[in-house]
Amino acid sequence: AALDIVCDLHDLAVSDATYDVVICSQVLEHLPDPEHVLRELHRVLKPNGRLWLSTPLFFEEHEVPHDYYRYTRYGLRYLLEKSGFQIQQMAWLEGYYGTIAYQLKTMALALPRTPQDYGGDSISYLLLPFMVLLKVIFGGLTVFFTRLDLRYKYTERGHCKNYAAVAVKLPSTRKRFVVLLVCLLLLLAKSTAAVVDAPPARNSNRLYLPTAPIVAPPAHDEP
Repeated sequence: AALDIVCDLHDLAVSDATYDVVICSQVLEHLPDPEHVLRELHRVLKPNGRLWLSTPLFFEEHEVPHDYYRYTRYGLRYLLEKSGFQIQQMAWLEGYYGTIAYQLKTMALALPRTPQDYGGDSISYLLLPFMVLLKVIFGGLTVFFTRLDLRYKYTERGHCKNYAAVAVKLPSTRKRFVVLLVCLLLLLAKSTAAVVDAPPARNSNRLYLPTAPIVAPPAHDEP
């Protein structure tokens, strides 16, 4: 399907308060001015709208030369809060086993495969078979740790590869004040109606007599 809008994220061609949810996945690291873009995303969200965001902490350079940042959870929190968001959740997207799997895969692909890459001397020819074997081992371990991460997401130690965050756009202070005022007025009106409808309270120090008329017994004629 064709895209609805193609534009620069720094200047979105969208009206204010348009969307309920915005998804920004693996984009923030490629933006030269991420704070400006986050403010734009905040602008186009409706009050109480949510931003779902993921961005890398540990990843090789990619999409070069437009690869500018890596984010710690503290830096990500700082940017989101400075842009007007309230963070609801922030967590590792993968566990540490996923980080290990990624690094093993990188080593399996990046280790050189020719003697010239190891100096081109006699030792390099002895070293090459060992390095090729390591590439195979690292490839197998990549599969192992990937599956381990899917089964047991370990987050107690080490570090993640990516962070994921959910942030919400709170209503403006003025709108929140109006909502609070309306709620108070409704509560006051309900309380007043309850007082009007309530029966009058009786004073415990007063004597209340029945309101029905008292009928005297019929007189009897003396014999």
